[in-house]
Amino acid sequence: MICAADGCVGVSLAYHLVKAGQKDVVLLEKSQLTAGSTWHAVHTRVRGHIKLSEQLEAETGQAVGFHQPGSGRAQISDDQNTLAPDATVPHRPEKIQQLFPLLNMDKVLAGLYNPGDGHIDPYSLTMPHADGRWHVQTPHGTIRANRIVNATGLATPTRQTTPPHDRPHLASPVRRQERDGLLFGPYEKEEKMKLQDSWVRDRVPPGFGKELFESDLDRIMDHVERAMEMVLVLKNADIINSVSGPITYTPDLLPMIGPHQGARNYWTAIGFRYGIIHSGGVGRFLSDWIMSGELAYDLIECDPNRYAHWTSVPYLCARESYGFNNVVGYPKEERFAGRPTDRVSGVYELLKDRCSMGFHDCECVSLSGPVCRPSFRRTNWFGPVGRECKLVMEGVGVIDLSPFGKFIVKGEDSHRLLDRVFANTLPKVGQTNISHMLTPRGRVYAEVTVTQTAPGEFLLITGSGSELHDVRCISNTHTHTHTHTHTHQEEETAQNCSSLPVIRPSPSSALPVPVEWCSVIGCSGSTVSQSVSLFLSEP
Repeated sequence: MICAADGCVGVSLAYHLVKAGQKDVVLLEKSQLTAGSTWHAVHTRVRGHIKLSEQLEAETGQAVGFHQPGSGRAQISDDQNTLAPDATVPHRPEKIQQLFPLLNMDKVLAGLYNPGDGHIDPYSLTMPHADGRWHVQTPHGTIRANRIVNATGLATPTRQTTPPHDRPHLASPVRRQERDGLLFGPYEKEEKMKLQDSWVRDRVPPGFGKELFESDLDRIMDHVERAMEMVLVLKNADIINSVSGPITYTPDLLPMIGPHQGARNYWTAIGFRYGIIHSGGVGRFLSDWIMSGELAYDLIECDPNRYAHWTSVPYLCARESYGFNNVVGYPKEERFAGRPTDRVSGVYELLKDRCSMGFHDCECVSLSGPVCRPSFRRTNWFGPVGRECKLVMEGVGVIDLSPFGKFIVKGEDSHRLLDRVFANTLPKVGQTNISHMLTPRGRVYAEVTVTQTAPGEFLLITGSGSELHDVRCISNTHTHTHTHTHTHQEEETAQNCSSLPVIRPSPSSALPVPVEWCSVIGCSGSTVSQSVSLFLSEP
């Protein structure tokens, strides 16, 4: 197995693969380990990695440079009272002053302190993953091999007087001690950030390794001034070094972890904005998946196939997400950048002036005032959504579900294949049911609406953006059972197949179709109108 990687995520994956029993693992690096983004990261850690850090030191004899002074988040505005607590121990300003003596308390109202948090040296973390002592089995016996690497890096022994690193939640910089100074890493605002346009157009240069960009302090000066206000000693301090390097961000801020559809045995673990924080868990998660052939737990939000062929370069540029690092995220928040995409519903033009836009589920209509104003409490779309729920519960409504994923499975063995995939009995020709895909171990993988439109031909309807995720389950089963079927999932299948359900609380005569039945109710030219009737009773 080949791991083409240089950072902590790829090296962690190689480490966990070997720990899991994979004997042949090759780690490829075009420059040197930690090149790219790992080496210049701010490198905070999460709870689950603390034990792994201790384990690495015990196995390799190398210090990983882990410091555990704790971390604090300062509340500097009343608005932050609406935020859910994200640390373990709330404290009054007096306690925060005791924990972080350099902090200017004039602006601090309260704080949260996590005593178990810490930070780590990226170089020292990555090297023990790659260069421990290994017992290599050969036909002639076991060879004990040692590869010696200078992994001291910036690591120094943790001192009891080290202050916790400070994370003001709405003030961008992350501050912590670095030797005898302070290190802080701000994320510039959306309007001031800089995209590497040539890389978007021509990709990353092949020889790029540990090179840096030219520093531009003017771009982050507002954060520098804010840091000086919070830690007054910085006003008289010298800037010893300034680091400006590249970081990768996906449009939704989540990484892409798992097999890539369309390229057999090709896996990805890319798009990490916080690779060091996630490296330990991702390495174990992906190695378990590769070795066992099944997910240990569901991470569909990180599935790489959520970005299909409609993901164009203009969309990626419009959905830039780096500027959201220090923006508060609200429940059910919608982003409108990049819409409409290349995939839109057939009734898009009718709905675009009355609801959120794009090839996705329509949230609500007839919204007066600003569209979708987010809040941690009751939002401005609470009323319209309530009105729509009442209409379909007491009368009849039509919902645009065209964004749902749709694909066709057909062939002489299609019935045998799907009978193995689904827990439910397959519907007869002209009938429909809701079925659950199962993994080889019997876990629920997905919920799908199944319709047998003709003998041996099935139309499957699944959730928005998860069609490739579900196709993968069928494809894997097809490979293992050697069935003669064909799965048809093309852009035109989803693009040209609309879904406009007529909704009411009980079976009705709104359409002359029996419950759980499918029938063709009309044809016009190349357009076929098909009706599917389902009734879900209340528990």
